[in-house]
Amino acid sequence: MRSWYYLLLFAGHVFSDACPPLDHESVLQPGYDYSYRLESGASTQDEHKISVQCEVSISHSDGCFYLLRLHSCFLNASQNADHRPLSELSKYPILFSLVNGEIPEIYTDEKDPMYCVNIKRSVLSAFVFKLSYVTRTVRELRTDIQGTCPLTSATFDKAKGSVRTTKDIRRCVFPTHRAPRNKDLVQSISNSTVECEYGVNTESKRLEKVDCKERHAIQLEPFTTASVQSNILLTYVGSSHQTERKVFSSLSRKTHIIFESEVIQNPPLDTSRSLPAAKKMLSELVEHSMVEIKLSTIPQFRDFVHWIKSSSDLMPLLEVVERCSYLTGPVACTPLVKVSTSLTGNNLFYMNFSSYLFELRQIRKFKKM
Repeated sequence: MRSWYYLLLFAGHVFSDACPPLDHESVLQPGYDYSYRLESGASTQDEHKISVQCEVSISHSDGCFYLLRLHSCFLNASQNADHRPLSELSKYPILFSLVNGEIPEIYTDEKDPMYCVNIKRSVLSAFVFKLSYVTRTVRELRTDIQGTCPLTSATFDKAKGSVRTTKDIRRCVFPTHRAPRNKDLVQSISNSTVECEYGVNTESKRLEKVDCKERHAIQLEPFTTASVQSNILLTYVGSSHQTERKVFSSLSRKTHIIFESEVIQNPPLDTSRSLPAAKKMLSELVEHSMVEIKLSTIPQFRDFVHWIKSSSDLMPLLEVVERCSYLTGPVACTPLVKVSTSLTGNNLFYMNFSSYLFELRQIRKFKKM
C-alpha cells in the first residue's frame, strides 16, 4: 500500500511541472468523475456500415491529468441488430494531460494495441476544445488525432453554449509522421472535411454533447467519385465529485494525440512464389467477413496489405479474384465476390493510389464491384 502512496507522490511532483496554475479553457475540471456515451460509425456511398458503441469514463488523476476508460463496447458490422463485445478496448486506460483546451501528452500501456490506442485518441479529440469558442469566432491551429489543422469555430447559439467548428483535413500537417503522405492520393481527394457541433454548459465548464461528421470525397476517374463518411456522437451522462484517486502505474509509454501508424517489420516477400499464400489470406479474410467485420481479422488484413505492398504485379491476383479460384472449402463464389474485390481495392488504395486507379479499372471490367 505504501508503494502506491510514493508512486502517487512522485507523479504529483512530475505533473505539477507540466500543468499551469490556472486553466480557464478546458471542459474537464479537477476533482470530478465524468460519464459519457459514445456512438461512432462509418459508411460508404454503397451503404456499407460499421458502428461502435461504448461507455466512456473520465476521471481526474492529478493536476491537469485525467484518466480515460472505455467499457461496455460493442461492434455492429452487419445488417442485423447483433452486437459483438469489444473487450480489447476496455482492457487498458489512457492517461492524458488537458491544458487550456489542448492535449499535449498521452500515456498508454505498452501492451495496448495501437489500433485500440487510436480509437481512444479519437474520443479524446472531442475534448480538444476551448471555452472561449463559445463567446467569439476563432480561427487558429488545433492539434488532435488528425494532426495540426487550421480550425474555424463559430457560435450559433450563445445562450445554449452551441458552437460549430470546421476544418479541412487536406491542410493538416503531421509533424511526427515517419513517412511522406502519398501525393497521388492527396491530389485525388476532392474534399475532406470535419464539421462538429458542440453543446457546452458554460456554468459547469462541461462538455454536454459533441456531434462530428468527417467526410471524404475521392476522385477515382474523371467522372467518378467515391465518398466515405464517419460520425462520432459523444453525449454527457453524468458527473460526480471524486471519492478516491485513480491509479495509473502501468501507463508508462509517453506519446501524443496524433494518429499513430503501427510500425511493422516484415521480411521481404518473393511475391512470384507466394501467390498461393495471398490466395489463402484473401480466402480467410472473405470467409471471416461474410456476416460482419471483426477486429480480430486485423492481423490477417495487415499481412495481406504487406503482400500487396511487396508485389510488383497484381494482375495475377486480380485474375484469381475474377475466377473465384482463391476460395477454399465448400464456400460458394457468388455472395463473396463483392467482398473480396472490395478488400482487394481497399488494400491497393492503402498501398499506392496511382496503382489502385489502374487496377480498379481492371476490376470494373470484371463487373464484380
